[in-house]
Amino acid sequence: MINSYTYYDWPNIPTRIGKLRVLETEDEYPVSLAEAKTHLRVDLSDDDTYIQMLIEMATHVVEQYTRLFIVENTVEVYYDQFPDYFNLQYGNLQTITSIKYYDSSNTEVTLAPSNYEMDKHAQPALVYRSQGSTWPSTYDKPNAVTLKFSGGYEFQDYDEKFPRPLKHAILLLIGHFYENRQSVADKVQYSIPMTVEYLINPLSF
Repeated sequence: MINSYTYYDWPNIPTRIGKLRVLETEDEYPVSLAEAKTHLRVDLSDDDTYIQMLIEMATHVVEQYTRLFIVENTVEVYYDQFPDYFNLQYGNLQTITSIKYYDSSNTEVTLAPSNYEMDKHAQPALVYRSQGSTWPSTYDKPNAVTLKFSGGYEFQDYDEKFPRPLKHAILLLIGHFYENRQSVADKVQYSIPMTVEYLINPLSF
């Protein structure tokens, strides 16, 4: 049987941390180009493409730091066998699309949704066996189990549901990157990164 282990798992327990791959990312972000330009006090359109790139980069920096999906993503996580439970590594999940696995005869099977439950309020999100069910046996091969899910805020929810501290942190990072375009600036920058950390630390895990 092929197993994968992480350094913080007890020996002989199948890993809960799979191999995560983002399949698709929507191109709608919580900060619009107009909002970013207002924050930067930029009126001309000469830097629009560059500012849009900074919006995307700053959003993903906050996403990685907090381990919360912000932009809508479609993601797959691969496991060599069923773990005792699934740790999906990020929070703010929407739905589980499917759990597929290769059975003992190496045939791909879709697991019935009645066999598992998702705790999307946990940080990170977790998936457990339903009470009374067991995980099926799998074929001995890498990536025998694939869990597909979607996460992030829907575009129409940005105004109402997206946390204001995260949005402000993204704006501050955009300003920081816009003013400091080199890896080594000519003056030491303290306040902006520290302010960003104060804003996002309470929402990180």
